[in-house]
Amino acid sequence: MSEMTEDTMLANLSFYRYSTEYSPLPMVAMEGMTHVVRYANPAFCRLYALDIEELYGRTFTEIMPDTEVEHCLKMLDDVSLYHKASKAIEHKHVSPKDEVLNWTYLAWPVFDMNNDFSGVMLLVTDTTEAIRSRMLATEINKALLITEVRQQIATEAAEERAKILRHAMRETDHRVKNHLQILGALLEMQAVETSDPALVSALNQIRIHVRTLASIHGMLSNDTAESAGGTMRIMSVLEEVVSLWQQLIGVENIRWDVVDIRLPVKPCISLATIVNELINNAIKHGGRTVTLNVTSSGDTATLQVYDDGPGFNMPFDAVANAHMGLDLVETVCRTDLKGQTMYINRPEGGACVRLTFPMPSNSSEDES
Repeated sequence: MSEMTEDTMLANLSFYRYSTEYSPLPMVAMEGMTHVVRYANPAFCRLYALDIEELYGRTFTEIMPDTEVEHCLKMLDDVSLYHKASKAIEHKHVSPKDEVLNWTYLAWPVFDMNNDFSGVMLLVTDTTEAIRSRMLATEINKALLITEVRQQIATEAAEERAKILRHAMRETDHRVKNHLQILGALLEMQAVETSDPALVSALNQIRIHVRTLASIHGMLSNDTAESAGGTMRIMSVLEEVVSLWQQLIGVENIRWDVVDIRLPVKPCISLATIVNELINNAIKHGGRTVTLNVTSSGDTATLQVYDDGPGFNMPFDAVANAHMGLDLVETVCRTDLKGQTMYINRPEGGACVRLTFPMPSNSSEDES
């Protein structure tokens, strides 16, 4: 080897040390087609667990951790031949502790001060943790995708079950409505064929109860704006009850004045049940005219149903007089409406049943 060549090698070695000695990235410089190691920085020595003396003068294939070197050698040959930087390639290696390691190799040509090709610089990066993180992220994404698909399947199944249930409920509602209509028609036919006034009156009252139940059931089963938001207008509900009684005893014999407030469905239906029972009781035990009145003040509503009959025998006890049907009124008012009842006689004559009950916070007076 000529003196010039030795000087060039020394200059290159100085350049390699100057440019890579303190780099945190593992780097090694090799001769062109021979791939003999001429310099390795401390980071490279630490990565390969070898001293610089153990690396210097050896070929790259001798210091590889295993025999999977074909792709690396081709990369080094291409850089030496074409004098162009390579693309990064990844290799798996097995450490002495049987750990699987992932290293990424990237090479580029090195030229001397005369711009002559003098060797190849190789950068080796330990990408084990990065690849593990990438694989973990892939597995997590896969698991999330599977979970999302399963959730979608469960949602579609739930929607299908809900659809089937709604269909079954509509069928049930239809059958209940038909049965109530048939029962009402049978009671009406029986009342027509009966000559006993007391029996006719009893049949008509039962028919009113059945038709009231049918009307309430219809309002509950219809998916209309009346029950939107879980509330109902009490005027619409009580109108059904009053209309049925007016058909039986005459429009002029039932008067009503109701402030149109909204109540949740259950209290509203309970109120309709109480009104139906009180009208029936007033007609049976009172006079000829029944008046219904509903007012509200603040967070309290008041229902009054009174007649022009002889009034209650005072002191009046609804429990002791359960034969008058007021036990149902007491139970529904106390349990469903959380309200109180009062039985009084009006100064101008006639009995009056007064109910006061709190309006839930989502109740409101209809401003339409």
